[in-house]
Amino acid sequence: SAAGWLSQHCQKFPLLESRFSVRDAGTFRYHAHNKTWEHVTRALYGPLIVYNPLVQGNSQDVLIVADDWLLDKNKQIDSNSFCNLGHWSHGGRLNNALSISGVFGPSIPIPSSATTKLRFINAVNARVLRFALEGKHQMRVVSVDGSPCERFITNEITL
Repeated sequence: SAAGWLSQHCQKFPLLESRFSVRDAGTFRYHAHNKTWEHVTRALYGPLIVYNPLVQGNSQDVLIVADDWLLDKNKQIDSNSFCNLGHWSHGGRLNNALSISGVFGPSIPIPSSATTKLRFINAVNARVLRFALEGKHQMRVVSVDGSPCERFITNEITL
């Protein structure tokens, strides 16, 4: 599994600490920059959420991280496909299983009792994904690609 492989290989390296300043609050993604074609495919990435210390409120966050996986006939990551230049030279790797926040086929409850911030991350490398609330309810977009934007209303998010 990806988790077993990751824990086995990460123990070989010392702790690495990074410190940096950020300009904007928002939802970002960090990922590996070494052997990216394999490490990111094994989910060596994650969310980085920066909160604005000046904004107070009772909003709730729902993090939605979309990724797709190339699984073999045993429903395991197809590691034989790593380093396949055919995948990477044609705009990325199209996989056969989509997960949301690590779960295949989830149902994500969105609280209606308070303001809810939906934080989307598209970790897929070769697909454009569309998200909508059941019943096509409207959403107010307040930032795009981790940066504040002119607010607008939509019933579908394209990533």
